[in-house]
Amino acid sequence: MPVWRPPSHPERVRSFATAPKPKQQRHRSLASGGTGRLTSTRVQALLDLVGSAQPGRRREMLFWAGCRLGECSGTQAARLAVAQLLLEAAASAGMTEHKAFDTLRGALQQGGV
Repeated sequence: MPVWRPPSHPERVRSFATAPKPKQQRHRSLASGGTGRLTSTRVQALLDLVGSAQPGRRREMLFWAGCRLGECSGTQAARLAVAQLLLEAAASAGMTEHKAFDTLRGALQQGGV
């Protein structure tokens, strides 16, 4: 199971996670804890959810986690690191790299990143 560590920023993750966040009120979520901050506890919960997703629900879980990440405030580096970890968790659950990347990109775009 992936754990939090310093980011390695592949260009393809950076390309969809660099847009500025819109300034608007977001609803409470698992990732933000209602405060809009990205915490290590929330990140680990998202990684556990994605990493343990069963076939038939993997894309749904990754998309949901990506949307929660998109709702969070935090540094670009932190969001990039979490995006990379979510991709690794999806791979550990059995998703192909291509499907995981496309799913996460769509989720982050919808979530405001």
